Amino acid sequence: LHWRPREDVDVAARMSYRNRDGWLLNEGRGHVASYATRQWEPSVDLTYELNARQQLGVSMQWVAIDARQNGFYRLPASAGALHSEWQAGAAAQAFKTSEVLVRAQYRWQFDRAADLRLVYTRTPELGSTTVETSVVSGFEDAFRGPPGNRVTLSLSYRFSS
Repeated sequence: LHWRPREDVDVAARMSYRNRDGWLLNEGRGHVASYATRQWEPSVDLTYELNARQQLGVSMQWVAIDARQNGFYRLPASAGALHSEWQAGAAAQAFKTSEVLVRAQYRWQFDRAADLRLVYTRTPELGSTTVETSVVSGFEDAFRGPPGNRVTLSLSYRFSS
């Protein structure tokens, strides 16, 4: 979905949904577990053009994963196929997790081929993702969780022939 309410304002919203089967996670000690997953990735971007050479932007992306175990394998000692150790009737593990990324950006194009960007990114701290009972509570906790803040300043120049 793309909307331009004014000449200097641009709003974009996207939604991605994926079903996966056979997503592998390392369980340690030479074993991996296989999961069937559902993954949602909605995002919203807002861009405001201050003038022809300067822009402000804000974006938010949420990733939510709902996973159910559907296999357990032992890694082979040398190259080859995985060895299934899944037992019929075994209790399958399941988890839900989500993360929210928020980004604010200022861009100044000070020359036809040169940009200066100042970007602030807020993400959950590495390892702060938690197991949730519902996707909605996962979104709330991911947004309220301890943030990882990062500020980046970049200068880019495009060479042309």
